Amino acid sequence: MTIENYKTKFQVYLENEKKMLTEKSLKLKDECRDDEYKFVLVELNIIDIFTKMFAISCQKAASAQNWQTVLQESYLSFFDKIPMAWHENLKKCLEHGLDDEAMVETLKLQRAESIKTTFVETLSESV
Repeated sequence: MTIENYKTKFQVYLENEKKMLTEKSLKLKDECRDDEYKFVLVELNIIDIFTKMFAISCQKAASAQNWQTVLQESYLSFFDKIPMAWHENLKKCLEHGLDDEAMVETLKLQRAESIKTTFVETLSESV
């Protein structure tokens, strides 16, 4: 598999996730379920963030002979850096009993972990 083939495959996954969440958000908004709507928007934002980081990582890996290794190292580094603040915020929210804010941080971490897991699985299939 080439990097372009893999890039397309993973982008389809990200776009499908985005589409599913967008449809869910519209339904929740129509039903005036504001809290749940807000949480879905948070998940959409996380997908946008990691979609951009994927594009950056693909640019770095595009010319590499061992593109899978370069792509994996580059993309996974964002899963270490970006969620650091979310872990800290979650800890503070839990200490202060801020349930809604803690839920937002938890959703961010769960969605990021889901994207990371899918990335690792699909990249290992590309070898």
